[in-house]
Amino acid sequence: MINLKIQMTQQDFGDKLRREFLKLPGLIGDYIAEKTKDNWLSGVSPDQVPWAPLKESTIQSRKKRNISGIRPLLASMDMFNSMTVVKGLDSCTITIDGPSNYHQKGNPRLPQRQILPDGKLPDDWQRDISALMENRLKVLFGD
Repeated sequence: MINLKIQMTQQDFGDKLRREFLKLPGLIGDYIAEKTKDNWLSGVSPDQVPWAPLKESTIQSRKKRNISGIRPLLASMDMFNSMTVVKGLDSCTITIDGPSNYHQKGNPRLPQRQILPDGKLPDDWQRDISALMENRLKVLFGD
């Protein structure tokens, strides 16, 4: 008979678990940013509600300025490209510059085009994030 015993102290286990845990906010932030970009390019909210189309006056204004395309929130790509993910030790923050707050909520002159979830993540995002966390634990502990 032959045996190999690997002894891990609580310190070893704690350090390894802590390192994996510290990766999670960044992984989750990156996932949410990618989902947000996919939805943005598809013209839908986080809950897959289609955004209101551009008004005819907006389309005509774009044509006069030689801006092609009629997809909302993609004329210059400035707001889209401004998305950043700041990763902290126990959280992440996704920020979009420009007039994103007006589009997020809408107002009497501007239809709502929700970009980021308000509070609760959509169910499919939550399931994906749970799977991501489970996979990280499998990496750490094996199947």
